[in-house]
Amino acid sequence: MKNSSLKKWFEDFDCDKTGTHSYDTIYEPHLDQYKSTFNFLEIGICKGASSRAFLNCYDNLIYYGIDTFKRHKLNIVSDLMLNDRFKILVADSTSNYVRDTIKGEWGDIEFDVMLDDGSHFHNDITQTFQNMYPLLRSGGTYFIEDLFPLTFDGVVFDNPQSKGQRDFFLNNIKHFNEKTFGKLIDTVYSFNPTNVEHIDLRAQDNRIDSYILKIIK
Repeated sequence: MKNSSLKKWFEDFDCDKTGTHSYDTIYEPHLDQYKSTFNFLEIGICKGASSRAFLNCYDNLIYYGIDTFKRHKLNIVSDLMLNDRFKILVADSTSNYVRDTIKGEWGDIEFDVMLDDGSHFHNDITQTFQNMYPLLRSGGTYFIEDLFPLTFDGVVFDNPQSKGQRDFFLNNIKHFNEKTFGKLIDTVYSFNPTNVEHIDLRAQDNRIDSYILKIIK
């Protein structure tokens, strides 16, 4: 059911979830637990690098993706559309109508794993979580990646590898503060998840956004 390592596929498709982020060390052990077919939703597809990696690595993974496709045209994933395990929806995860759109396209689906790699602004993450978490299967897992948690212990800001993340953070500082982050965390706990794990990989790879919330329903 599994073909080589997730790290290998991330590298093959030039996906930054490995190497510069080390997210494969989090996702691979978790996804390896699924021995039968499971529904995987990724919010934020960009160029489809991670989409290709997940599909190639796991034969039992049914990939669902949501993106506004404002940064890249839909045809950037035209090759993936030939795969019957790839489902795509052009939608905004922060919209109040996104669940209706999903129901119209995919029916009464439940997801085993959700991965939010969309907008990294705290308020957008919060709204996306409110919209999407109800579609997570009981016992399923919701990952939020590239999170700026406002603590920077052990992080090297002047490391060249972190320049893009540092600039993004500083250029959008109004979206990152204790109030917006606190609202995100309060919203997560308001749904009474079974477990919430804060996974800090920033000191490991010197990128200030390498932080994940892992939420088990």
